[in-house]
Amino acid sequence: MASVTVELRNVTGTQAALGWAGAHTIVVDRAEGRAGGMGLGFNGAELLALALGGCFCNDLRYVAESRGVALHNIAVSVTLHLEGDPLLTTAAAMTVACQAIDGSDPQAIIDEAKAGSMVANTLQRGISVTIQTIGGTGVKKVISLIDKGVPAIPVSIDLGANGGFFGLFEEGAPDLRDPKMEEGWCNFWRQEDWSSTAYFYLDRPESNLPPLEPIETRVAHLAQWRSA
Repeated sequence: MASVTVELRNVTGTQAALGWAGAHTIVVDRAEGRAGGMGLGFNGAELLALALGGCFCNDLRYVAESRGVALHNIAVSVTLHLEGDPLLTTAAAMTVACQAIDGSDPQAIIDEAKAGSMVANTLQRGISVTIQTIGGTGVKKVISLIDKGVPAIPVSIDLGANGGFFGLFEEGAPDLRDPKMEEGWCNFWRQEDWSSTAYFYLDRPESNLPPLEPIETRVAHLAQWRSA
């Protein structure tokens, strides 16, 4: 199964974020004056529309090349319809125009691109999205936590200006346990236990509630729950 990973970090001196994949970068921000935004980059809705339209532009090229047809004057426009609180995209409309250099009708190319467009088909089918909490500390500390049985999964390491940044799931990523590994900042996926306490008040110094179970009974299934 193929996978793609992008990274985002805040831009020093602003509240915007810089996203990158490989050598390509993009700035993400909010409109000026909104939650510290300065209008330095695209917001989430714009990025979603760009993903939809950009993927389709690529798909047009893939299909055209497979058919031996050269395209020019490609124009794609995407409009998202947003509503609700929290705001959600409820519909997307895309218009496409292009010309074949040889003068042939490009409609068949557009139809095939529509049938195979990854982003459009993904949005139509829907996907599950998980948001994993990231922790971070020094490399040696992360190794120590793992050795103690803490369920931490290292995902990236930043060795500073001279050492560079590495995604640990990427090909050729460094080994954290390499004796030559310099100390750096390591981000890791973490798991946490959450507890809650509820209070209620009686109008008399007695109740008909059953007695509290022994602690051994109350914690009997915690280990099973933690491994789920």
